[in-house]
Amino acid sequence: MTTWARNIASSTLLVAAMAATTHAAQAANEGWYVGGFAGHVSFASERSLRGSAETSVAGLQLGINCCELLDVELGYGKSMGGDDVDLFAVNAIKYLEADDGSWRPFLLAGLNRYDFQESDFLVDGHQLRSTQWLFGAGAAKAIDEQFFFRAELRLAEGRKSASSGTDLGLQLSINRRFGASSAAKRQPQLVAPAVAPATVAEPMQAPATLRVMVEFATDSAEVRSFYSEQLSEVAALLEAEPETELLLVGHTDSTGSSAYNQQLSERRAAAVKSYIVDRYSITAARISTAGRGESEPLQSNDSAEGRAANRRVIGQIDYVESAAQ
Repeated sequence: MTTWARNIASSTLLVAAMAATTHAAQAANEGWYVGGFAGHVSFASERSLRGSAETSVAGLQLGINCCELLDVELGYGKSMGGDDVDLFAVNAIKYLEADDGSWRPFLLAGLNRYDFQESDFLVDGHQLRSTQWLFGAGAAKAIDEQFFFRAELRLAEGRKSASSGTDLGLQLSINRRFGASSAAKRQPQLVAPAVAPATVAEPMQAPATLRVMVEFATDSAEVRSFYSEQLSEVAALLEAEPETELLLVGHTDSTGSSAYNQQLSERRAAAVKSYIVDRYSITAARISTAGRGESEPLQSNDSAEGRAANRRVIGQIDYVESAAQ
């Protein structure tokens, strides 16, 4: 097969895999992301007639947020220098910390494949296609609620004698989230009943309610960073209305035992309370918490979408606001 035909076939397979990945993420109501990367690879001396060879690569990657701490990713890159090399990779990324807006360390593992379109610098007998085990470590940081930056060091170890040796790579990427991970944020709802007309044009007091919903990953009580904006609005109202109090009620889906889910719902409510108290210096006594376990679902637990909606904490503040007649 000619070089251009191999490139077309490989690109077609990659696009199909990315499309299937995106469809699966949307069907499962999971978040996904797409990004661009640039990197530099230093090939093992066992590959090269020159004793060492290096190339710079750039490309695209697409991944699924399987859960809060695990991503699965596909990537394709191409050399930017004189050597004609295509790079394909599939790997899993395991985050070691929850996303709180700071740097998140991670480990990665998977498979890596190089397609060498020319073999002038390769040793005799080296395959033009080289598949390797891929390992690495790095850190990621959110830029805002949709974009995040990632830096990582990658080690690729040959799976066959013809591609033996360890290649070393440095890769930087900027990625954009889509789906559940970026759309989970909901704005608090301000509900104010209609005020009956009065005969005197004086300010009057009207009852109002601020409600907020925070959703959680499966079996998790970690408050995700994209809820910071609406929780800051809750804290601002508590500061502006010193006589008000906040009630937080935690819920779960039906996964697990009733006793465990009751404890998990209480931990979720306590986590939202700690988030507000620690970041905005709200007096802890003004925030009360409760847990309902799996007893009060919003939707059916028979679907992934329903279970995601049921993993939540509901917050409510009742207060009085001034309203002109």
